[in-house]
Amino acid sequence: MKQLYPALLILAHTLSGQDTREIARRWADFWADRYGVQRELIRAVIDVESGWNPTAVSPKGARGLMQLMPGTARRFGVEDRFDIAQNTRGGAAYLAHLLGLFGGDWRLAVAAYYTGENRILPRGLAFTDRDVYRYVRATGRVYLRLCRDIQAGTDQQEIITGGSDAISSQIVLRAGDSNGIVVPGRR
Repeated sequence: MKQLYPALLILAHTLSGQDTREIARRWADFWADRYGVQRELIRAVIDVESGWNPTAVSPKGARGLMQLMPGTARRFGVEDRFDIAQNTRGGAAYLAHLLGLFGGDWRLAVAAYYTGENRILPRGLAFTDRDVYRYVRATGRVYLRLCRDIQAGTDQQEIITGGSDAISSQIVLRAGDSNGIVVPGRR
């Protein structure tokens, strides 16, 4: 029954006339919880990757909400990259893997999500690719906004910090800074 719950939930919402974005958000939240990834991070990646368009296709061949490449989709058991449930499951599983690989550092996980873990592993926060930097920055801005939206009801906060090189120091944001990433104490 636990396996059927997400399908039944989405079916019920589809029949009730809820829009695709709401259905996608519910799937994203379900898989975020299942894989232990912060909902706001999954939502930020979807927002930047596809703008919540489940039929998005990139010039490089990434597809769906979380813009999965063919190899990543195969690696995480996604057969139909346009299927909202499969795509968000694969993307959430991949982000969970990357967060584990990079010790929970969302910046490195997001950079690796964009460009591949093998390009980030050797250099960590010292990545110099401007496209990667822009992607991490854009994702961080959405992540910040989403975290602020939920922050009103919590007293626990964790300030995400780290890095000292020129590019990452622009991503490291402090409390009180309007660009600061302040998240609730949960991960």
